[in-house]
Amino acid sequence: MPVHVPTQQPTHRPTSPGTALVSWVLLFMAMAAFAPCIVLPEWRAYQRVCEAEQAEQHRLANMQRVVDRERRTLDALQRDPAVLARMAKRELRFQEEG
Repeated sequence: MPVHVPTQQPTHRPTSPGTALVSWVLLFMAMAAFAPCIVLPEWRAYQRVCEAEQAEQHRLANMQRVVDRERRTLDALQRDPAVLARMAKRELRFQEEG
């Protein structure tokens, strides 16, 4: 005689609208805590790096202008004797005899 074992059917409860609302509220609260604790400090650090990069680019541009000016002066000193005479008079206080 076979024994009949009743099978249990899984009970599926329909979700209530409040469950979805609670899930969204919890997700929003998690994001509200995540943003100031994790995202904001990293964003501020990124902003500081960008500001430092701009400052370094400004310094680089200034140094490039100085190098260009000195290179033009050196080129003029090597090619033009009049510039050499003017620089000697101005920088070294050189005076010609007579």
